Amino acid sequence: MTARFSLLTPHPPMLPLVYPPAPPAPVYVCCHCKRAVTAYRFACDGHPVGTFHCRHCGDTTAILSAVVNRY
Repeated sequence: MTARFSLLTPHPPMLPLVYPPAPPAPVYVCCHCKRAVTAYRFACDGHPVGTFHCRHCGDTTAILSAVVNRY
């Protein structure tokens, strides 16, 4: 038996739209090993200073990246 559509029979329900998952939020990581870094902010002679520290590499330059090495 085949389904027949007419003005008297209701249409099947519409399927909900499925959106792709959002990309991960970028975080500051070490530029060498791509591990998450700790940010230190302080004032020196009234000027704000910020540094980043990686547990593996030490003091480093941080970059914003969505790729984070979890190991």
